[in-house]
Amino acid sequence: MDIFSYADISTILLELKDRSRDNPVRYILTGERGAGKTLWCSKLGNAARELNLILGGVLSPGVYEKNQRVAINLRDLTTGGVRRLADKRSGEGSLHSTLNWSFDEETLDWGNEILSTLGEVDLLILDEIGPLELLHGNGLQAAFQLIYQRRYRTVIIVVRPSLLELASQRWPDARLLKLPQ
Repeated sequence: MDIFSYADISTILLELKDRSRDNPVRYILTGERGAGKTLWCSKLGNAARELNLILGGVLSPGVYEKNQRVAINLRDLTTGGVRRLADKRSGEGSLHSTLNWSFDEETLDWGNEILSTLGEVDLLILDEIGPLELLHGNGLQAAFQLIYQRRYRTVIIVVRPSLLELASQRWPDARLLKLPQ
């Protein structure tokens, strides 16, 4: 897997502008908790919009209270719509929970609808493909089909370091972007 510098958004955008739909590229973006993966994706998406590129996918920005992440939202990059994706978990888990988070089933359905109905895009951002998707077969499962359909010129797949090996096995052709801590 090729490793690229994370910081150079302009290089990715230049490559994207020259890339044909017949030869799309996959990137796996990874970094430790708090490294700025969602912020980086947001900046990339904003820069793509400024170049009039077609953007699609989802972002999962945190919701903070007193510098503590208490929830996660899901943002549709096409429409800008936002819904609450997950809250800090308290008590028993469910089919849609991880060690720390309890996910909203209706928002997951909404996210899957966004991804399953997405048309051709220049840049697809999937923030994040995490434990629900890679370990439990739940969550934003529509992302997998969208990735394999290659209806994009470039896709950014956000994956935490603990799941990087699984993601690399699933997408061995992906280029790796690492955010420093």
